[in-house]
Formats: sequence, C-alpha cells, structure tokens
Amino acid sequence: MSEGAIIKKDKKRNFILTGNLYKVIISLSMPIMLSNLIQTFYNLADSYFVSRMGEYQLNAVGVVWPIVFTIIGLGTGLSLGAVAVISNDIGAGKPESARLASAQIITFLLALGIAMGTIGYLASPLILRLMQVSGVTYEYAMEYLNIIFIGTPFMYLFFAFQSIQQSQGNMALPMIFSGVSVVMNIVLDPVFIFVLDMGVKGAALATIISRIALGVFSIAYYFLSKKTKYKPNFAQLKPDWNVIGQISRTGIPASLGQTTTSIGFMVINGLVLSYGDNVLTAFIIGNRIVSLITMPSMGIGNALSAIVGQNSGAELMHRTKEALSKAFQVSMAFVVFGIALLLIFGMDFIVLFTDDINVITYAQEYALIITLALPLMGIFSIWTGLFIGLGKGIYSMIVMMSRLWIYRIPSILVLKYIFDVNQFAVWYPVIISNALSCLTGLYLYRRLNLLSVKPKKNKNEGKKEIVNETCDCQ
Repeated sequence: MSEGAIIKKDKKRNFILTGNLYKVIISLSMPIMLSNLIQTFYNLADSYFVSRMGEYQLNAVGVVWPIVFTIIGLGTGLSLGAVAVISNDIGAGKPESARLASAQIITFLLALGIAMGTIGYLASPLILRLMQVSGVTYEYAMEYLNIIFIGTPFMYLFFAFQSIQQSQGNMALPMIFSGVSVVMNIVLDPVFIFVLDMGVKGAALATIISRIALGVFSIAYYFLSKKTKYKPNFAQLKPDWNVIGQISRTGIPASLGQTTTSIGFMVINGLVLSYGDNVLTAFIIGNRIVSLITMPSMGIGNALSAIVGQNSGAELMHRTKEALSKAFQVSMAFVVFGIALLLIFGMDFIVLFTDDINVITYAQEYALIITLALPLMGIFSIWTGLFIGLGKGIYSMIVMMSRLWIYRIPSILVLKYIFDVNQFAVWYPVIISNALSCLTGLYLYRRLNLLSVKPKKNKNEGKKEIVNETCDCQ
C-alpha cells in the first residue's frame, strides 16, 4: 500500500486534522482522564492493603515511593519525546518515518528500562542509606524496592506502547490495557499479602506481575494485531541514533522536568513537616483534592500534545493555535466545575481522611487558598502539553522546573525564615508559583512564531483534504 493510501485510510488522523476541535479535544482527553482516575483508585487501594500490615510496612512503601516516581518520571518524560516526533510525522503524511520512530522508542525505552532496573537494584542499599532509612523500615523497603526494580523494563515497554498510541490519537487502548493491569494488581494484592502471607514482598510481586503482563501484552498486541497502524518491521528495531536523538531532544528535557518536580515535592514535604505533623497531613489531603480536580486538565494537556503534533506536522498552524485556545476553554470549564464541587463538598472530602480537628482546620484553610490556584494549574498543564507537541522539550522543562525550584521553594524559604510566617508560608506560594509559571509559559509562547500566525477559518473543516500553511516553529 502506498504512503498516500495509508494516510487516506487513517480516519483518526483526518479527525484530528479536520474535525471539530472541541470534539477532538474531549474525545482524546477523556480516556486519559479515566486512566488517571483508575490509577488514583489503585493507589488508594494499594495503600489500604499495605496499611493493614502495620506501620513499618506502610512507612517502607511510602519512603520508596519518591524513588519509584522518579523512575516513572524518567520513562514517561522520554515517551513524550516520542509523542512529539511520531505525531508530527503522522501529521506531515510520513508513515514510514512514523513507523521508524515507533520502533526506536520501543528499543530505546527497553534498553533504558534494563539499565535503570539493574542500576536501581544494585544501588538500592546506598539509596536508602542516603535517605537515612534504617531499622525495620529499611529491611521492608529493601524487599519492596528490589522486586519493583525487576519490573522496570516491562513498565518502560508499556510507556513506549502508550506513546505510540497517543501519537496516533488512540487514547482508549492504553486506558483499557492499563485498567486491566490495575484490576489484576488489586486482585493479586490481598492474595500475595494475606493469603500467601508474603507481606511487603507480596505487594511488590503483585505490582510487577501486573506490570510484566501489561508490558508484554501491549507490545505483543502492537506487533501481532491486524488493527495496528504504522506497524514497523523488526529490522527497524535496530538503533537509529538520528531518530533516537530527535526523540531525546524533547524527551530528555521533559524527563528532567518531571523528575526534578518529584524531587522538589520531596523538599517541600520536608519544609511542611517543620510546621508539624498536623500541617503535613493537611497538606497531603489538600494535594489529593488538587490531583482530583486537575485530573481533567492534565488529560487535556496530554491530548493536546498529539493534536498539536499532528496539526503542526501538517503545517496547519492556524488550527494548532485554535486547538490551544479551545483546550484552555475546555480545561477552565472542568476547573470551574471542580471548584464548585470543592466549595460544596470540600468538608465532606476532608473528613474521609481524618477526624482530627486540628488537621481538619488546617485542611479547610488550605483548600480555600488552593481554589485560587486551581485555574492556574489548569493553564500550566495546557502550556506543557503545547510545548511537548511542538517538540519544544526545553520550554516544557523550564515551565515545570521553574514552578517549584525558582518560584515555590524560594518563596517558602523567604516567608518562613525571613518573615517568620506560619503555615501560610506554605499555602500562599502555591498560588505565587503557579501564577509565575503560567506567566513563564506565556512568555515562552510569545517567543514562538506560532503567535504570528493569524487565526482563520479552516474551509476544509469536516472534509478529508488538508490545506497546509508554513511555520518554522518545529
């Protein structure tokens, strides 16, 4: 089949390039939102089962989570580089290039997953010692971490599959596969932990078994299914350093942005703890509220990466700009709805996690303040999605890193140590940092030639023909 015929048959591509943008944004972002919601429920269920074992076991799993999150951030960040490259190739009508890039992200992430798993396994004792973990907690943490690192290559394989599908605009398939894996994990957790009496080791085994199944099945499906689009041949799995370099130019900055963000939150948690356990608990509860309300915005931002990638690849720059505008609108609609729910049911949500009156007071205080920051968090997610889609990984990294390391952490330190402010020294910088990072995103956006393209109506909206415009913003 010729390249032109392949492109003509790709209904998803035509939908992204010519369909109603509100429908495109919502249809692509909803599966991501649902996937994030499923993952949130899994985290809650996993925490519940581990908490039934005892305080030491819960602390052990809790203390290694930043390490696990850093490994996840590295893999997902690099996979975003693949989203930028593959979606751009698809939009530009280059199926062979899309196939090669798809093969390369599989090779790249598999090799990196093996390397990170091996290094992590060997370095686990040193990492935990540096984190000052000791005693019984150290023993349980070692059990958990060593098993988790074994599953790293398979977790990265799924990240590769997910990035390939998202590049094509197929958000539902990764959601379904991930959902099945989560259900498997939740079912295996009590079996390994309690029935087989394996404790923390059982929790880790349940996790990696589900991850191995997810990684192997997703890649097998990709290569064996007749429904797969832009399927590479096995010869294309041989490393192509030019393509890996293209992926890395966006992926490495995105990875650095995500991993430094996770480290930044570890630092912030330490600063919050200096105000006492009650303030820290309130802060954690508040952040759980934030994660639920901003989940739609994060989904829209991820979907926007594929939309922008394909439209900019097709050189439809007016449509790329229009997609950004409408993504902001849809994101704000979800945020306003979330704020309304928070104002009405915020207290009910808080008491689900605690009955301590002091914690409830602090949490209410924090919840009222973060309502002002929630629209800004929605804007933040859209900026990062735009920059990833345009292949501007450095811009995405700047926005992500500046939010915590340039704006929030210094603000907390100034308010805490110079002005001797109480817990508000932590609350207010949430607003300050998100506002300044959004302004940073706006400044970077204005540096792009994308802004110079004046919006105009796409006469081919809803048709199969694509009219190109040129722009050197790639």
